[in-house]
Amino acid sequence: PEEVYALIGTKRDSTQYCFSTPKMYEIIDNWITDQWGPKGWRFTIMPADNKKVCQCKLCLAAGNTKDNATPAVAALLDKLAKKYPGHQFFMTAYHTTKQPPRRKLPPNAGVMLSTMDIPMRYIFNESGGYRKFDAMVKAWKNVTPLLYVWEYDRNSDDYLTPYPCLMIMQQRLKYYQQAGITGVFI
Repeated sequence: PEEVYALIGTKRDSTQYCFSTPKMYEIIDNWITDQWGPKGWRFTIMPADNKKVCQCKLCLAAGNTKDNATPAVAALLDKLAKKYPGHQFFMTAYHTTKQPPRRKLPPNAGVMLSTMDIPMRYIFNESGGYRKFDAMVKAWKNVTPLLYVWEYDRNSDDYLTPYPCLMIMQQRLKYYQQAGITGVFI
């Protein structure tokens, strides 16, 4: 239905979602109940891969700004996590959701932190992208202990070309462990 799409300006935009509409919650709730049951799965609730943020009355009331969708996404995540305590729910720290929510997430809710800005090279921790990522990790630790990393070890458009990244990934995985990351999605 049209109401699940973001209000951008005065029109609904089918390239982004509205995370505050009751219809979006209803659709996800029914899907989890019908397909997955009461426990044991991990779900990620995230905006489409663009920088658009819903500006409907409900999303603005949740706290969305023109470039920050975290408030509405976190509110939906919170509601789902509380209804389904046997599942884990994640949002992403990516594009419009890099900023953590203002309050702690439920114990079964966490974040998947995008490593897109960290260069894939030796001594990655000397880059500006690493410093931004490390600050983001520390900020998100204040709202959830479930910190997963969405690791870009390869460009998914070119996954067949050999790319020597084993030693670089070893360094990164050691850093993730020291930083308190609890899961890695590569």
